[in-house]
Amino acid sequence: AEALGRTDHASFRFIAGPPSRYLQAGNPWMLEREVAGGGPLINIGVHMVDMFRSLSGSEITTVSALSTSHINNLSIEDFIAITLKSASGTIGTIECGYTFPSAPGRQREFTFSVRAGKRFLRSINDGIDVVTGNETGVEQEFLPVEFETDLYYAKFVEHVLEALEKKTPTIADFGDAARVLEVVEAAYTSAAEGGRTIHLSN
Repeated sequence: AEALGRTDHASFRFIAGPPSRYLQAGNPWMLEREVAGGGPLINIGVHMVDMFRSLSGSEITTVSALSTSHINNLSIEDFIAITLKSASGTIGTIECGYTFPSAPGRQREFTFSVRAGKRFLRSINDGIDVVTGNETGVEQEFLPVEFETDLYYAKFVEHVLEALEKKTPTIADFGDAARVLEVVEAAYTSAAEGGRTIHLSN
């Protein structure tokens, strides 16, 4: 967020594989709303909510959402789309679901785009395409990035353990988690009420 400057708008899509993968892994509770708290939004969408908060540089003030559960006929959502607005005026959209037809080596769709100042960033194969507008036209740069998110779990655990040992701040703390979950609950309320905009207090 500091390197980009103010973000004007951001969009994220994280569509994971079907819910049957949780049954195969022996985790049927992940598909029960009363136990898991929800579906893909509370499981994988939380990371995009946290990223949006970081990029916007301010708290989220309004949330609206629409969801569906007719594909798998479970108590959790199959797919949900939420729209966010931050106190700084940044607009964000997040789409997540359990509808990607997974196969070995191809487990999900993860894409994003971000507009910040004169720069537009978008995910492409193996990296980020950065398009910058200036007085002489447009410049384009490719930044190589590994988008296989499973590879970063161990690194994050190591970071948290090291921060606890050294008594230094972590990238995200319980306060961040609570604020993200407040947005998630607002999105579920909005979706249950047909997309009503929920205003959050800061």
